[in-house]
Amino acid sequence: MNVMLTKLELKNKAIRLRKNGLSYSSISKIIIVPKSTLSDWLKNISLTIEQRNNLSKKIKQGQIQGAKASRDKRVLISNQIKSYAINEIRKIDKKEMLMLGVMLYWGEGSKQSDRNISQPVEFVNSNPKMCKFFIKWITKIIGVSVNDLVFRVYINESKKNRCNEYINIWSDIINISSERIKVSFTKDRHSNLKRIGKDEYKGQLRIVVKRSTNLNRRIAGLIDGICLQSGVM
Repeated sequence: MNVMLTKLELKNKAIRLRKNGLSYSSISKIIIVPKSTLSDWLKNISLTIEQRNNLSKKIKQGQIQGAKASRDKRVLISNQIKSYAINEIRKIDKKEMLMLGVMLYWGEGSKQSDRNISQPVEFVNSNPKMCKFFIKWITKIIGVSVNDLVFRVYINESKKNRCNEYINIWSDIINISSERIKVSFTKDRHSNLKRIGKDEYKGQLRIVVKRSTNLNRRIAGLIDGICLQSGVM
């Protein structure tokens, strides 16, 4: 115990520990002395090159372990929050599903305009869950036949030699035959591989509903209806 050691004894012990290559933090924990005091006691104690290298490795390992512990804590908190939020959502009925799909299309779908009053229903996204939700919404809730959907995958042109791989990825995601999925190549920012991890990159899926200009107008009306009933119109 430190109470049994004199100041001189503590200093001598600190010197011995330092000469053995221990860091100030480690010494401070062993003899329970502030690092500011150690800095004064040990300022003239030199370490060998090997000791300095070992100390640097230990510090780096400590930083890596600290960063990992911090990340693990954030991941745990994130998962707990997400799990709680998931349980806040109960079974969704058809009416709710209708409105959810309308809101999704409002944010991500192609709308008609004064310049293009014949815009068909078109949905483009790189998020597999969004694409699956849209397909379920447009077929199960809106009533469009899956045979009236046209699929095209857009991938970065640097991935041309792997186009079949990305077609198969989307085929598995949306449970549609790969023969029905076409492919196009792009340089645009949405396909920039620097924005996401290489393992996460899947390109973008474009879904178009055949003969759907009137359906697009109906969706526009549903959007206005939601705005009206929510008091923003």
